[in-house]
Amino acid sequence: MSGRRHTFAGDLVTHAVLIVFTAATLYPVLWVVRMAFTPSQAFAMGLSPIPETISLDNFVAVVGRHNLDGTWVFGHQLYNSLVIALCTSLVGITLSTTAAYAMSRFRFPGRQLSLSGLLVTQMFPGTMMMIPLYILLDKMGLLDHQLGLILVYATTAVPFCTWSLKGYFAAGAIVVSIPVMALFFALQRNLVAGLTAGAVKG
Repeated sequence: MSGRRHTFAGDLVTHAVLIVFTAATLYPVLWVVRMAFTPSQAFAMGLSPIPETISLDNFVAVVGRHNLDGTWVFGHQLYNSLVIALCTSLVGITLSTTAAYAMSRFRFPGRQLSLSGLLVTQMFPGTMMMIPLYILLDKMGLLDHQLGLILVYATTAVPFCTWSLKGYFAAGAIVVSIPVMALFFALQRNLVAGLTAGAVKG
């Protein structure tokens, strides 16, 4: 009986702690939602994340905004996102699948060193590459060009995708499903990277 009570009490404390951490994690998110649905003139500081006045004015302002030359800003950003996402996926998938297939099916000098290098590159935060990438894009004249974002996001995704896809290609028992699984996995990551890059570019 004491063991059951101890287990119940422990579970109760564990769930209470998890609820507190979950609430603390979701609180900033709910604040962002409140700011999105509250008109700027009606926004007031407070502890409650629930909006007092719900309005879609902020969304209408974002979607319907135009530049001085009449360009639809949201449409331009969406176009950039789609172009960068598709091109990033195409380049990233092509390089990742071919590299992963070679790494998993062939034995050649430097193979293990290359695999270790791919893994090591994932240990450093992406912010460390900001200045070098900026300098490279500046030298190539691609700072304000879609091609610059496509190259950056495609090449930075290649190490992760190559390492991940290598396992699929190495598992030769599921020969038919490997290409579909591999392409889907890489496509998912590259699309997210491309959409994010397109939003920043726009």
